[in-house]
Amino acid sequence: MRSVGNCCRERLLLGIATALLLWAGFSEPQVLAIDLSYGLTGSYLVGNRQVSVSRTAGGSGSFDALVYYPATATGLNTPLDLSGGMYPVVSFAHGYTTVTANSLPASLAQLASHGYIVVAPQSYESVLDVFETEALGHDQASAYNYLVTQSSKVSSPFYQHVETTGFAAMGHSTGGAASISEASQNAAVKTVVTWAAQNMNIPVQAPEQIADVHVPVQLIAGTADTTVSASTT
Repeated sequence: MRSVGNCCRERLLLGIATALLLWAGFSEPQVLAIDLSYGLTGSYLVGNRQVSVSRTAGGSGSFDALVYYPATATGLNTPLDLSGGMYPVVSFAHGYTTVTANSLPASLAQLASHGYIVVAPQSYESVLDVFETEALGHDQASAYNYLVTQSSKVSSPFYQHVETTGFAAMGHSTGGAASISEASQNAAVKTVVTWAAQNMNIPVQAPEQIADVHVPVQLIAGTADTTVSASTT
């Protein structure tokens, strides 16, 4: 049986081309061929760090988030690769009861290796958070806002290297629904990519919300998925 990380990575390779639309302008719908080179690790080494994010897009308090980014060396808290940038931001939302730090690092690192700053909220990971889909979407936006702020701080490792014109919302299962939810409410979301998006939005359902999403969207689902069917996606 493949691990969750491997499965997510395979879905990521299909979705990454759509994430590239983030920088395209979005004045009209666009159709792009999938770039198969994204099946390989990108040209950047990948660093990672854990940060604390204040809620600025809904709710109160703060939450932890993982950040993966192009770096000068692989590993924890390594320096940002200053040769690139501004780096686009992808805010990734986990699935229901998924522990982000355990299940997603390989997928997040794969995306970062192609020149993205990927931030993944570590909030609402409990079985008791079944009704917090919309709140998870707000945390995706708060995580992006955090990076925008960091880009303006001289003391930040991300100083002047974050693309601040919007972000891509990506997510698996519940996180896919969270991405749709946030995109329906927040103009800062410039593209949406979901993996087996589960319709768990309470009180507003994803089929209602997606009517208010006016940016490029890619909904990925598997015909053999026994939890989230391709037909309902």
